[in-house]
Amino acid sequence: MRAVITVVGKDMVGILSKVSTICAEDNVNIIDTKYKKIVI
Repeated sequence: MRAVITVVGKDMVGILSKVSTICAEDNVNIIDTKYKKIVI
């Protein structure tokens, strides 16, 4: 199975760490990451 996870929120240190920790707890393997900061 493949899935796309989108995280939306305030830019802060540790976002990827928190998301990857949650994924690891459920034995989810992260294959690729992309980061895009949108300034409004």
